Amino acid sequence: LSVRKRALKTLFAINKVQSKWNVNCNSKNICALKGSTVRMHCDYSHPSQEDGKDIKVEKTFWFTKIDKDPLDLNTQEEYAGRVENSCISEDCTLTIRDVKESDSAAYKFRFITNKSGGSYTGPQVVLSVTDSDPNLTVKSSYWNSALVCSSSCVLPDDSTYVWYKNGKDMHTRTHDYNERVDYEDSISLAFQPRTHFIVDNNRFTSFSHQLNIVISLFLPDAPVSTSVSADFTDDIVEGNQVFLKCSSNANPPANYTWYKKTQSSTLQLHGKDSEVYLREIQTFDSGEYFCVANNQLGESISEYLNIDVKYAPKHADVSLSHVEIVEGDSVHLTCSSDGNPTPSYSWYKDNQVMLQGQGGVYQFSSVTSEDSGTYCCEVGNIYGQINSSSVLINVECKYTISSKSYDASEESSALYSTVCKVNRL
Repeated sequence: LSVRKRALKTLFAINKVQSKWNVNCNSKNICALKGSTVRMHCDYSHPSQEDGKDIKVEKTFWFTKIDKDPLDLNTQEEYAGRVENSCISEDCTLTIRDVKESDSAAYKFRFITNKSGGSYTGPQVVLSVTDSDPNLTVKSSYWNSALVCSSSCVLPDDSTYVWYKNGKDMHTRTHDYNERVDYEDSISLAFQPRTHFIVDNNRFTSFSHQLNIVISLFLPDAPVSTSVSADFTDDIVEGNQVFLKCSSNANPPANYTWYKKTQSSTLQLHGKDSEVYLREIQTFDSGEYFCVANNQLGESISEYLNIDVKYAPKHADVSLSHVEIVEGDSVHLTCSSDGNPTPSYSWYKDNQVMLQGQGGVYQFSSVTSEDSGTYCCEVGNIYGQINSSSVLINVECKYTISSKSYDASEESSALYSTVCKVNRL
């Protein structure tokens, strides 16, 4: 945005509480060639509160037709796949691609808020679409050839004609060009600030110094329809190579910046190319990738492309919940591992499988001496498996003095009972 526009937006934010219901559009009439892309810009404002209630915008859209209520262009079959309404803050842009003569109409912008009756429609923007190309008329003589440009599209009053000969600005600012033109010359004409007509080729006819010139339309545009694509269709496995490509519609061509978003941060990748090559992809390459396309007219951000790197488990560790456990206590073994997708677990005692499933925990609800043995777990997914180291559990018995009362006259001076404990060796 220009400094002036930034200042206006800052002033708008400060005074928003006092803002009125309003829509302002920067053009009243637009003339476009059939097949080109048209953009209409409107900004809107509204009070931030009324009657003590916060006012929030719930919908913004453009329309040309009314059936009880205005009909959103996005719901109209004749505009399917060709229209886009994008808003940044309170500044909204309607983009119509591949315009047709039937698109000629009066377009209006409307926003709807959460307030009852809180909607507002802006002034109309009249679009006229023509299928006639701009015309270069040649006035020829032996010494020179004059080119005159005309078009059925009325240009804005502030338009400036800029003529180029073989890519060089000829500093001619009128609608006609009165310099000598030879058959090998390439002539182009630009209308500042936006519309640019280019001569694709020129050739002599049978008449001396009379040119038949074919012209096409060149529209400088900020990047739009920016997207990210990849060369994979199946799962991405660690060690694979992956190409990512960013594309957009822009004129002049866009430069590209790549980013990777994770749960904790967003990182900018090196390079400005439209393609990124991930060689021997690793688990840390997982994340959401997106690109930003930009040229001197603006920028556009792509949607996210999620890359989820799959890999086999790389480690498996077994831990015991207790070091010493009295017989009858609850004890559990835990197997910790990694892997994508989440691995399944198999438990072994003395090399005999005990339990298979998703859980990484083996539970002894009431441990006994029969639970002594060597334990390990096996962890695996479709990409591989790994075994943990072994844990030896030995259930030992020890004597403890019973708390039961006894008669001193009895032959035994004390009563003893056995209680087992579990030791991890």
